[in-house]
This record gives sequence, structure tokens and C-alpha cells, in this order.
Amino acid sequence: HIRHLPMVIPPLPWTSSNDGGYLLNKLSIMRTHGCKSQVTALEQADMTEVYNGLNALGSTGWRINEEILDIQTKAWDAGLTVGDLPSREDFEVPPPPADFGFKEWNQQRNEGSKVKQRNSELHSQRCDTIIKLNQAEEFKKFDEIFFGWNLDFRGRAYPVPPNLNHLGSDICRGVLKFSEKMPLTEKGFYWLKVNLANLYGADKMSMDDRAKFVDKNWDNVVASVEDPFNNLWWNQGDEPWQCLAVCKELKLAVDSGDPATYESDLFVSMDGSCNGLQHYAALGRDLEGGSAVNLTPMDLPQDVYTGVMKRVVEKVEQVSVRASTSREVNRTVTEANTMQQIEDHQAARDIYGLVDRKVVKQTIMTSVYGVTFIGARQQVTNILQLNSNSSLRSSFAPRSLLATASTYLARLTLGCLDEMFSSARQTMAWLADVASIVALQKQPMSWMTPLNLPCVQPYRRKRERIVKTIVQDILLVDDEDDLPVSAQKQRSAFPPNYIHSLDSSHMLKTAIEMKRREIPFTAVHDSYWCHPANVDEMNVVLREKFVELYEQPLLEDFLVDLRRRYPGCDFPDLPEKGELDINDIKKSRYFFQ
Repeated sequence: HIRHLPMVIPPLPWTSSNDGGYLLNKLSIMRTHGCKSQVTALEQADMTEVYNGLNALGSTGWRINEEILDIQTKAWDAGLTVGDLPSREDFEVPPPPADFGFKEWNQQRNEGSKVKQRNSELHSQRCDTIIKLNQAEEFKKFDEIFFGWNLDFRGRAYPVPPNLNHLGSDICRGVLKFSEKMPLTEKGFYWLKVNLANLYGADKMSMDDRAKFVDKNWDNVVASVEDPFNNLWWNQGDEPWQCLAVCKELKLAVDSGDPATYESDLFVSMDGSCNGLQHYAALGRDLEGGSAVNLTPMDLPQDVYTGVMKRVVEKVEQVSVRASTSREVNRTVTEANTMQQIEDHQAARDIYGLVDRKVVKQTIMTSVYGVTFIGARQQVTNILQLNSNSSLRSSFAPRSLLATASTYLARLTLGCLDEMFSSARQTMAWLADVASIVALQKQPMSWMTPLNLPCVQPYRRKRERIVKTIVQDILLVDDEDDLPVSAQKQRSAFPPNYIHSLDSSHMLKTAIEMKRREIPFTAVHDSYWCHPANVDEMNVVLREKFVELYEQPLLEDFLVDLRRRYPGCDFPDLPEKGELDINDIKKSRYFFQ
């Protein structure tokens, strides 16, 4: 039984850490996971701005998009796998070969285990899909529904209902729309087109070219709406159900005869450009890194993944041996004076011409969260293994070659990222260092966000005990507040957690201002949503609030607070800042896009 469902009346406004949200099912403002020091800090803090931000988000009304829900239900009932609907059929577990030795038996067992694991995942996906569709069906009779909101321990805001909410999958987002309609306006019609291009994946071009992309594909838009099961252009998009919903809204607007006056209730989202790196670049005033993630005005959007990829490719070209004869290859390898150089030459030859944006993307994304070299290497390995390019697969037939190439490519990617975001990486290292110093005092890392929200990292060494029973052994894990802190986890987790507390502060500040202007607004961390007619105003607000946030001496104040709380500790000085002009963000069209 799911306790926290969408609400059919506005949630109770938050007035304290334990008063707000649902009328009957009591809720805490933060998911503290039993951290008593966090609970105490919440009770003592003045969190007026946090309450205002959550209340603003909770006041946004929603409605079920019945047309999209009907198509989803028909597709599910027919067993179609369109729009990321999971297959309703399990994969067949391969039978053991008739004649086999230990090697063949072991290989078959491994293959069978993979299939069983995939079938288990499919079962979970089916259950999740059924719950989402059933809840949407249940709530479609209401003219307006609402989501209660609360926070995780870093201050990030989440809708409380676990299944049907706009933070969920494309299936959920496709069946949701605002409860309030308003005229689209000419600019809103433009932004609706841009939104479709973004959802489809045509988001590396200028805004105007994105709108033109929809104009050029207008016949596909109309065909998708008129017969979505036979005209599957919409299904080729990155977010297919949202694509179909926007296709329908655009066609309705055009069919109305005057798109500018058409009453629309669909949302448009504007997303940050690798938002974690945007926050790091703003903290360190990193000009080069900030330019790579659209903190400065540019005629075209900058793609940090492509930027890093180009640097990696350049270095691979410099190192790779593109000799025409084996004698020249052997001479080059012989000149390499270390085993590392020999391996690099080999790896560069193996991956020459095969590095693309996908290979580096995941490592760049997770660098904000403190990905280790081992983690980055595994990410690269997975991408190389999954790559459908036959030449790539054949290049790495021996597993040793794949391991060498992955090691080399992960090292190159992280190195190029360090070069592009030098100030940001120094800030990340400083945050990790101060967390280590605090952990040496046997204390968890704690800090106040710019909205006066106290945050405490809950990571402690777990005490595990095994209870033996007749049926099985049961593992009990004790993670009480009196256990020693986990120094390693406190260090590695603090930089991303601190950044998350800042991106949440930006979102809540934006929500408060949008509410003051009486503009329906919601968000998913670094993706901000509003009515198409309000996009221009939201773009102004979110830029102003970001600049307002980083005009404050955030790290300087944090260092003063650390030295006050731990007077006997020698905290390092802050890294030197770069030359980024934070006010340029107000003029950057592609800061959020």
C-alpha cells in the first residue's frame, strides 16, 4: 500500500520541520534517515526561505493528460514496446549445449545468469509501469492534483509521491500537464517548438534552428498525432511520450486558427548545461570552464562533452602511431622509454578514430560527483563494449587490449577535464580536504546552505552482525549516530553534496520569485518548468537568482564558520579564483536551454 499519493487539494504549507504536506500522513520536511543531529539542527534553524520555496513548488496544480494516457494504455495492452514501455515477454534462457565440457558449461551458466538478471529487471519495470498507469487512471477524474514536497539531507527538493510525479520517467512526464490554461502567445508558440526539438534530441543548435527543426518536420508532427502507432517519428525522440504530448499541443494550436490565443496547459522545460560544473565554475570564477558550460554569452550553445572529446581526440592523434610499415611502428615503440609509454602507444593505436561523444560523456557527468579513476575506467569499458561499431568490437577482441585502452582513455578524459576546469577542480579538492580535516575530529561534515538550511552528512561506519537461524543467516546493520564517522565517505561525498545544496538553493530561490510573480512553476533539480508563455520571464528570473546566489562569498563564509567551530584545526586557504564575470550569466542565452 502506497501511503503518499498525489493530493486533490493543495498540500498544507510548511511552517516547521514537522508541520506541512499531508493532512493525515505526517511527514518530516527532510528525509534524515534517523540522523538525530540533523533532526536537532532542523528544529533549531530559521528556515523561512526553505518553507517558502517548498510551499511555492507545492502550490502548482497538475492534471492528467488523458489523450497520452489513453495511447500509453492501448500500447501496454497490445504489448508494444514504444515509448520505453518494457517488454511483456521474458527473454528465453539459453538451454545447455548437448555436448559440453567445463568451459562450455561455465560460459552457458554465465549467459543464463545474465538473461535471468535481465528478466528480473523487466519484471520490476513492468510492475513500476503498471503502478504508474493505474495511478494516472485513478487521478484522471480530478480537475486538479498536487504534489507535496520535502527535502533530502543535502537540501534537494523532491515531490513526495513515489510513483506518479514529474520527477519520474518519460512515461510519467508524458501524462502530466498544468491544471491552469493560459493563452500561448506568439513567443510561447516559439518556445513550444524549441521544447519539442530539445525533447527529440535536436538540442545542439541555436534556439532559432531548433524551432526551424520542428517546421521542417511538421508533416512528421501531424502524422505522429493522427496515427501514433503507425507513424512513429515521435518514438525516435530522446523523450518519446513528452514528444508526442508536445506534437499534439502544437497541432491543436495550429488547428485553432490562431496559435497565439490558443489556451495551452502544457509545460516547457529549460535545463542547465552540465549544471554541476556550472556551479563549480561559478564558485571558482573559472572563465575557461564557465565558457564551456555556457556561463558566458555565445552565439551557439557550447557542449562540454564535445569540447572534452575534441581534446581527447587531439591527444590520441599526437600519441598514436600511424605508421605505414611495421618497422616504423617498432622503432616508435622502442623509443618509448617506459612501460607506460609503450602501453599508451598501443592503446592510442587501438582507439584512434573511435573516440566519440558517448565514450566521454558519462565520465564527465559523474566527475561532478567525485568519480574515481577506477569508476571512470569501468564507465569507458562499458561504453566500448556496448558500442555497435563492428570495427571497435574487433579491435578489442582480447580483453587485455580492452583493459589497456579503457585505462588510457579514462586517464585522458579526466586529464582533459582537469585542464578545462582547473579552478573548478581546485575547488573540488579544497572541499574534499576540509571534509577530511573535520572527519579527523570524529565529526560528520555539516554546513548551512545559503537559505539557512542545516545539512549533516550521515555517513558512519556501519556495525554489522549476523544472526543465525534455522532457515538462514540474517545480516543486521547498525548505523546509529554514536558510531564513528566514515572518514573516506565523508571526504568523497562532500564536494558533490555541497554542490547539490547550492543547486537546490538556486531552485528554491527561483520558485519563491516565480510564486511572487504568480507564475506557475516547478522544477527537477536543474530542469526548470513553466508555461510556454512564461519562458522568457522565467529565463530572466533563474539567471538573476543564480547571480544573486554567487554574489555572496559562499566559500569565504564557509571557511570562517569552519575555523570558528574547529579552532584547533589548520584549514587550508581557499584556492585562487579565476576571472569569470558572474554577471555575464545574465546575458548568456544558453545558460539554461
